[in-house]
Amino acid sequence: MRANCGYLRLILGLVIVLGLAGCATKPAEAPPEPTPAPAAVEKPAEQSPAPPAVVETPGAENSSIAAATKGFSPTSARGSKTLELRLAVGSKASVKAWQVDVLDAGAAVKKTWKGEGTTVPETLAWDGLDPAGLPLPDGSYLARLSVDYGGAFKPALVESQAFGLVTSPPRGLVSASPATVAPATLGAANPVTFSLEPAEQPAFITRWKLSLTDKAGAELASWEAGWPNRSAAWDGSLAGGGRIAPESELLLKAEVVDEYGNLGSFGGAFTVSDRPAPREASTIAAPRPTFAPGSPGSPGSLRFDFAIGHPASVKAWSLDLVDEGGGVTASEKGAGLPAALEWDGKTSQGSEAPEGSYKARLAIDYGLEFRPTTIESASFALSLSAPRVTLSLSAGVFSPDGDGQNDQVTITMAGSSKYAKIKTWTLEVKDPAGRPFASWKGDWPAAPLEWQGRGVGGQLVESASEYSVDLRLRDEFGRTSEAKTSLVTGILVDKTQAGYRIRVPSITFQSFTADYRDVPAGLAAQNAATLDWVAAALARFPDYRIRVQGHAVMIHWFDAAKGEIEQQEVLIPLSLERAKAISLALEERGINGGLLTPVGLGADDPVVPNSDLGNRWKNRRVEFYLAK
Repeated sequence: MRANCGYLRLILGLVIVLGLAGCATKPAEAPPEPTPAPAAVEKPAEQSPAPPAVVETPGAENSSIAAATKGFSPTSARGSKTLELRLAVGSKASVKAWQVDVLDAGAAVKKTWKGEGTTVPETLAWDGLDPAGLPLPDGSYLARLSVDYGGAFKPALVESQAFGLVTSPPRGLVSASPATVAPATLGAANPVTFSLEPAEQPAFITRWKLSLTDKAGAELASWEAGWPNRSAAWDGSLAGGGRIAPESELLLKAEVVDEYGNLGSFGGAFTVSDRPAPREASTIAAPRPTFAPGSPGSPGSLRFDFAIGHPASVKAWSLDLVDEGGGVTASEKGAGLPAALEWDGKTSQGSEAPEGSYKARLAIDYGLEFRPTTIESASFALSLSAPRVTLSLSAGVFSPDGDGQNDQVTITMAGSSKYAKIKTWTLEVKDPAGRPFASWKGDWPAAPLEWQGRGVGGQLVESASEYSVDLRLRDEFGRTSEAKTSLVTGILVDKTQAGYRIRVPSITFQSFTADYRDVPAGLAAQNAATLDWVAAALARFPDYRIRVQGHAVMIHWFDAAKGEIEQQEVLIPLSLERAKAISLALEERGINGGLLTPVGLGADDPVVPNSDLGNRWKNRRVEFYLAK
């Protein structure tokens, strides 16, 4: 602000001087004289007034500002923590005010000193902080000096050369050439060269110390030098005498100091080995992608295919079975060349290993002749579980009687196996007696199956009966999984010449009685549901007369005489009583009793021969015939 005041005083002085000069050149006015008579005289040419005199403000003697060094580090442990700015002010006795600013690369002022009069310091120390005492970022800066001399001299404005503020330590690495060496060849004629490789940075490195240590941090050898020397040669000798041992992994650490005292650290590594890598390759592989110990289609152990390079040089070996997470599940080791490498699917403790993905890892020790080598197989699976399987039906009640409702059922089969392939499927429908009724099979996967209720021989499912549906999946190792569900048939209404027929074989009675209620709870509930279905079906034909016809199974089918006696004395009366009981149950469910006529036929009209012990249950039935 004081410098600006100087400028204002200078301009004001110039204005005053110019004004005074203008006034001095203008002549004073005299009283008017009498006007003479006009005469023909020549009028002199008009002349411009002379310009005002300008008084130039003289310049002061030269001023300057300079940084004592080209940069500094306020955080340095070894260098100067401040930067000295050196000031020189010309015509010092005339100084009215002065100001020093530190500016960044964008010309923004970051630090200011100022004062009045002739008390201009010869030096200023900058600590790299802003006026709030906060550190400024690394970068390029300059200093600007402005001097106000009042009106005595022109104001002065000078700048220093750019200087650096650097707090970041030197960065880089230490390289070794060669990166690996055999002690037998390491010596004065064939040393290892360690080189410091600095990254690009704003300050120059001045000195460094390089240490070679073992993995525990013990120093084995060291070197010191000034830059630009940046390398050291090592012949294998140790600081305490002796030579480096073979098979050593060594560390390199360089402490580096830059020109501003910032201390940095470079790192590197180096390996000493007296054994060359094997020239012949080794391999190991699982003979199949999936192993299922204990399964009928899989061997009890997995024997790996392998080949070992330099077999005569093998001293020892170890085999690890590694799971997906890298954990070792089982291990085996031995001396010399292995005769066979195999795994029985168990852990090292003898328990069953978890199902999952594994790799075989083989480590080979060649002693001193070659470096040890480790190889891995591709992943293979240990499969222990059979396929997972589900089975679903599209309809709750299946009634394939051609009426357009629930005449077809869709059977959907689903299965999965994480590690083993599913190969085949078999689907079987069994009748209420557990006998095969229909079946299908094929290769996996299976498309949804549409079924119209016909069995192997073309026969239709029975009314109001429960059929079991069984699905079996078989995987590549012969393991099987099953899923079961029930298929319940509704009331089948068949068209006849006289009207309609409904056949119901699934009502269960107590032996040799017409009692269908006093039976086990599950059967009693099934009987009630069946009668509900029958009543609902009959209600569709309100104007039809209904003959309720009871049928029975003959036990003495192989003896005509006994069979006749059984028919007349047992089966006809029993089937009639059962027809009457069913008629009464239908009346209770709203069917007009006047339309119902119970009839007992005994064993006169069998569906299948009574000698067919597996299917003659179908003869024990009730049929309903409807006619106008």
